Amino acid sequence: MSSSTSVNAVWLGTAGLFVSDGETAFYIDPYVSRISAFSVFGGRKISPDIKSIDTCISRTSGQNAAAVMIGHSHFDHLLDAPEFARKTGAMLIGSESTANVGYGAGLPQDRIRVIKNGDAIALGAFNIRFIEGIHGPAFLGRIPYPGVIEKPFAPPVKASDYRLGGFYGMVVSHPLGTFIHHGSAGWIPGMYDGIKAHTIFLCLAGRKNTRSYIEETVLKTGAKRIIPVHHDWFFSPFEKGVHLLKGVGIDEFISEAMKTVPETEVRFVPALMSFRVF
Repeated sequence: MSSSTSVNAVWLGTAGLFVSDGETAFYIDPYVSRISAFSVFGGRKISPDIKSIDTCISRTSGQNAAAVMIGHSHFDHLLDAPEFARKTGAMLIGSESTANVGYGAGLPQDRIRVIKNGDAIALGAFNIRFIEGIHGPAFLGRIPYPGVIEKPFAPPVKASDYRLGGFYGMVVSHPLGTFIHHGSAGWIPGMYDGIKAHTIFLCLAGRKNTRSYIEETVLKTGAKRIIPVHHDWFFSPFEKGVHLLKGVGIDEFISEAMKTVPETEVRFVPALMSFRVF
C-alpha cells in the first residue's frame, strides 16, 4: 500500500507530463526538443536534442523513472522518448509503432512493451489503462502523418517518418485519485463510458467540434478539473517564452466548457513547474 500523500505532475510542453507520487515516477509523451517549424515542414531530418532531454530529466528529478508511455507515435510525442528511456532506465510503453522506434534506438527488447486497447500497466501504486481513440484533424482538417511505423529506424529522419501508429488515451488510477491523459483532440464515441476521473489533461490542438469533444471526454467522466495541454507553439524553445499555437481557440474552448460543464474548473498550468494533481 502506498504511503504517498500527493500525486504531482510537471507539464513539459506539448502533451508531455512527468508524474510522481514520491515513490514511483513516469513520463507521458515527453517531447522537449521543440524542433523548428522550418525543419519539420521543410522536410529536414530531425534528431532529439540531448541537452534539452538531460536538462528536463534533471529538472524533474526523473533519473529513476519507471516508464515512458506514449499515446501515439507522431514526432512531437515520440521523438525524445527512447532517449528518456535510455537515460533513466525506464520501460518504453506504446504501440507497435512506438516499439519499432525504440528498437531502432537500440533499447533492449525487455525494456519495451507493446500495448493494445484495454491493456493495463501497474507501476507502484499507479495503474494505467490504455483506451483506444482516434487522432484529431490537426492539420488542414486532416490527421497528419497517418499510418504505422512498420520497421525500426533511428534518427535523424524526417518528422513525417513518425507515423501515427494509433492513438490511446491513458486512465491513470492511484489510491489518491484518477486522472486521464488525452493527448489528441479526437475521440471514439463512448471510449470513456463507465470511467470516472477527477482531472483530465486535454489536448486543445486540432479539435473540430469543441462541445462534442468536451461531452465525450469531460462530461462523461465527471472530471472536476480540465488541465489543457498541447496548446503551445512547440516549434520554439521555452527560453523564447510559451506562445499559443496559431488558431488554437483558447477563448472558444473556455466558453464551450463553461456552457457544457459549468461546474468543472479549467486550469492552465505553467510549463516545467510541479503542481499537485490530487
